[in-house]
Amino acid sequence: GVVKDGFIWGRGSLDDKNAVFGILEGIEALLSENFSPDNTVYFAFGHDEEIGGTYGAKLIAKYFSDEKIKFEFMIDEGMPIGVDLVAGLPPAKEVALIAVAEKGYTEIDLVVNDPGGHASTPPDHTAIGILAAAIKKIEDNPLPLKVSDSTTMTMLYDLAPEMSFSFRFMLSNFWLFRKAFEVFVSESRTLRSAFRTSMAVTIIEGGIKSNVLPTRAKAVINSRIIHGDTPESVAQHIRDVVADDRVQVNTRDSLEPSPVSSSVSRGFNLIVKSVRQVFNGVSCSPALMIANTDTRHYWEHAKDIYRFEPSQLTPSDVARIHGIDERISVANYMRSIQFHYYLILNANYH
Repeated sequence: GVVKDGFIWGRGSLDDKNAVFGILEGIEALLSENFSPDNTVYFAFGHDEEIGGTYGAKLIAKYFSDEKIKFEFMIDEGMPIGVDLVAGLPPAKEVALIAVAEKGYTEIDLVVNDPGGHASTPPDHTAIGILAAAIKKIEDNPLPLKVSDSTTMTMLYDLAPEMSFSFRFMLSNFWLFRKAFEVFVSESRTLRSAFRTSMAVTIIEGGIKSNVLPTRAKAVINSRIIHGDTPESVAQHIRDVVADDRVQVNTRDSLEPSPVSSSVSRGFNLIVKSVRQVFNGVSCSPALMIANTDTRHYWEHAKDIYRFEPSQLTPSDVARIHGIDERISVANYMRSIQFHYYLILNANYH
């Protein structure tokens, strides 16, 4: 990377080398002060999280299983300290979004097979046409929002005292304004992803030559699954919506939504305490991680797992992740070091 104009620029500066080095520099600072923990602290750094963690987190988890090691709590990459990320809050209000759960996922193949032939004598609908009609039905019929008893609803209720009057009024009279709230949520890509299972068509294949009818067309749907849905229920929803025997619906690479960790535990409160020691005036709330981490390999090893990134991010910062001009401010990185310093220190006071 490059350090310039008060920023560290480079791939991974936000996701997720900043946390790795923040942890390492935090523990180095403690060791320089002759710190000796009362509790055992493990650092688990995988190298292949982006492709499932098969040779990183999964093998580390196997070691923990073999050694029968269990943890009070774990913290991994996750949600940031959001600046202008939560609707209803005053401008520039900062909220530490501590993810207590993450959505599941599934990848679903839609496949249409056809005899093919010459393009000069086409049928009413080619394999690509049939597939396109199926895709439109899926996009026109999203899965329903799940607002009751959801992690994101808990977050909004937690933050309600700091929200605008209209939001407070709506949330305190939710029985009356539920339909209006659902309309509001549906109009926001970010909010609706936190309240329902998403379905995104990400890959499409079909045809090899302009004058040859395709014998096969395929699309891939990437679905992030909210609690209350399952990979099987998503696939069945797609079958019911498409309602066309010519379209095969095949599920692969699935994961159930994660267990929901406590937002009143010692681990959660230690994270909150450490945040407030570094970031002045920041509110803290449980949240839902809508993407996936490799914490799935650790579910059986920790009572609670939290997904949190101690960096202040605006919507424009979030857009840089996996994108162009990824960067983190030097000040942000320094606070990441401080957060991990205090978290380790606080976890070793009884």
